[in-house]
Amino acid sequence: MVFKEKLKEVRGNYQYRLNTILNFIVDVDSYLDKYFEQSDKPDMHSDPDTIEEGIKLRDFLNEVLDPNHEIENGKGIKIKSDALSEVLMTFIKSVQYREFLNEMTLSYLISCQEAILKDYLYVVLKNNPDNLKTGKEKISYDEVLKFHNMDELIEFIIKKMVDSIGYGSVEDVFNFYKDRFNIDFKDFDRWEVIVESSLRRNLIIHNKGIVNDQYCRRFKNYNLNEQIEIDGKYIKSIAENLIEFNQFCFSAISKKFRLDDKNIVFKDSES
Repeated sequence: MVFKEKLKEVRGNYQYRLNTILNFIVDVDSYLDKYFEQSDKPDMHSDPDTIEEGIKLRDFLNEVLDPNHEIENGKGIKIKSDALSEVLMTFIKSVQYREFLNEMTLSYLISCQEAILKDYLYVVLKNNPDNLKTGKEKISYDEVLKFHNMDELIEFIIKKMVDSIGYGSVEDVFNFYKDRFNIDFKDFDRWEVIVESSLRRNLIIHNKGIVNDQYCRRFKNYNLNEQIEIDGKYIKSIAENLIEFNQFCFSAISKKFRLDDKNIVFKDSES
């Protein structure tokens, strides 16, 4: 059956992509660890200046990291020791590299998530054009007359609908699948992770990683105007979650349209 085979193509495509990203995360993180471990380390002589500045730096960092301690405005610390300065710069560079890598990878993962939902929707509509009938969307005579046959017209309408849904939020996509096909993404055990990671990506891209009101209304793990954090463990969990979500979408759509496959594991839910 063409419909089932096309669904399998979508599943296989993103299964490969997401596993590749997951391997990338693990490999690059390991590479960075080795890179900074093998970097030329300064010779940390136990001279009085280095020891004294090291103690001052330790005390300063303890103050900064203490949530109950109020830091004076403009307070800082000067480091004169070349060895200590080089250690600090190596550490800062390591943090910056990982931060950039994690933000970039999260953006790509959410792009994959959006593409998964659009590609499955395209296959569903292509093989079930009756689902295009809504009574809401209109098309002009001029647009209709541009096409040579009905197949071209249907293809145009499908792409237009898929693109319009793709421009919406993750909640908009959820509502579309629920209203049109009675496929409830909340049946996926970690649907809230899908929503949270989408909002977190938006904060990174559009708000410099600063938590806004929209995020706070839905999730309580950060306070308003707080800088959101993304580490390797979080990114890995998002990639693993999307691999499972890809399989869920395939199974839910297959069940909805009664595409029997002994290899499909269905979740108990009403069609």
